[in-house]
Amino acid sequence: MLQNIVKDWKKWLVLGLRILFCILLITASTDKVIKPIDFAQMITNYRVPFFLTPEICRWIGIWLPYVEIVVGVFLILGIWLDAAVIINLVLMVIFTTLVTQAYARGLDISCGCFAVETDAPSIGIGKIIENIAFSCLSALLVWMTFKYNLADTFRLRFPKKVK
Repeated sequence: MLQNIVKDWKKWLVLGLRILFCILLITASTDKVIKPIDFAQMITNYRVPFFLTPEICRWIGIWLPYVEIVVGVFLILGIWLDAAVIINLVLMVIFTTLVTQAYARGLDISCGCFAVETDAPSIGIGKIIENIAFSCLSALLVWMTFKYNLADTFRLRFPKKVK
């Protein structure tokens, strides 16, 4: 039994990463779903010129938490896994880029990652390192899923229709 687990370490690592990102995304989305207007304001606080207008921030504030939930559910159930791991990577890279640019510009803002509260700690080097780590783990998940063709492992399987 132990030999099979060691032999299939790639599958178990991919499963562990899928569980990690499922928990991460769903946990991060809960407060945003409850307070979409506050979340939209937190997005506006990043002050990305020419792109994140207040109107776009409101739309992102409404839709992003649901995207996070859907991607998290798809990751854990293995539904459209190839798309889910890519969307997860794109989200992690976008989050890392936004936090890094805000810190580099000296903005004293809260991340808005897990809690939509204005009194949350400001972004800093620790948050940037955390986001870079999540981006790297997400890239590893994408690479392993496609390199070793693991999109069909540990997924919800629907019964085939009998003719």
